[in-house]
Amino acid sequence: MENKRSRFNQLSFGFREAIRFVVDCDPLAGSKLLSDFYLARSVYLPHPVSESVETYCYKNEIVGLANVLYFCDGAGGHRWAAVQVTSFINVVYIDGDIYVIDGDGAGAVNKALGCIDFSIDMNNTVGRFGGFLIGHARPYHYIYDQMASLVMISRSLGKVTCARAQPLFISPGFLGISGVEIIDYESIEGEVFIYPCLVRGSSCFNKSDSEYLVSVQGIESSFRRYVIGSMCGQGVNRVSKEEINVYFGITGQKRKLINQVEVCSHLHKELSNIFAKVNIFVDGLTAKEGEKLKNVDDQNVFFDIVRELGDKDLTCLVGMGYHEKVAAALKCDLFVANAGSGCIAPLRLARIPGVLHSNKDLSTFPNEYNFTVINVDDSCVLEHGENKRPDARDYSILKENIFDLVCEVIKIEKNS
Repeated sequence: MENKRSRFNQLSFGFREAIRFVVDCDPLAGSKLLSDFYLARSVYLPHPVSESVETYCYKNEIVGLANVLYFCDGAGGHRWAAVQVTSFINVVYIDGDIYVIDGDGAGAVNKALGCIDFSIDMNNTVGRFGGFLIGHARPYHYIYDQMASLVMISRSLGKVTCARAQPLFISPGFLGISGVEIIDYESIEGEVFIYPCLVRGSSCFNKSDSEYLVSVQGIESSFRRYVIGSMCGQGVNRVSKEEINVYFGITGQKRKLINQVEVCSHLHKELSNIFAKVNIFVDGLTAKEGEKLKNVDDQNVFFDIVRELGDKDLTCLVGMGYHEKVAAALKCDLFVANAGSGCIAPLRLARIPGVLHSNKDLSTFPNEYNFTVINVDDSCVLEHGENKRPDARDYSILKENIFDLVCEVIKIEKNS
């Protein structure tokens, strides 16, 4: 069936008003609505097209990265579906039409749309709201879409039940989110669970006074304090005359710095002319909490670096979790990392100074910081390939350009 995409203002007035917080990027209004759902034990919304028709969610289904919510009226009619990926609702599906509320996560949305099926037997559904569905394959969306929203919801409710759909990158308790009871999603039948996502996190990062950003900074600080407390008195490293520790992010996946091995080797060589000892902590894909992740692509990049430098000054963080990575970053003087998820550990959670690089279109955390963070200028970036997606486009940067910025960070930190 060929679907057509319709505009937000074509939806019913009642529905638009109920979910306007997604479009207006107002997470506080969204947290009130989802808290009301929790207290009522029901997810209810006006019908997206038919005025004065109330509908409730009778089923949810996980499809890839998306959560599909199925709605109907009290008699089982007026059926429609909502797809959640990064917001409370990314798209609405009804009678073959797709209404885009938040255009993020198009790949996950399209996969979910292809799996929508209204043929379920309504007699086997009760529509009772069981709680919030947490867990994600990608750390950014888990921390900055799900957890940043959950902290606002839990603050309102005091206690919430969350169903774990898959292993978590960081448990809510370590992020300072209290009152969360976690159950396994696979053990639950007959209840509805929704993502706690309120608004897309990336749409709020430029709003320095937003409640969302306050929540983000709160969960980041909570985790940092926890890791520092678990380090048994080991101090945070600072640039000295004798030794320097560098946190260096790599990737064998999409949006990679093509000459990353050369950059790392050059960085070690040049810093060795300044410091008696140079230690490099090489980071790649991140494992879920309590697990170790094997990734051939990232490990091969690390082995390429070992072939260039030997292994005595290298520590491999590829495939470790955030507990281990942040502890390592807190021992480092600075980082060099991609401006996407690769900088979550050193920049956002450990909050150490450093250099961010990316292609010309993607920068995930456009904040100001009270420590030294320098972005490689777009004029120094050479993009590769024909991929039009900014989250997938590879690039290269002259090794000398990155080293110069590292030296600038060192200079500023020494003088601060």
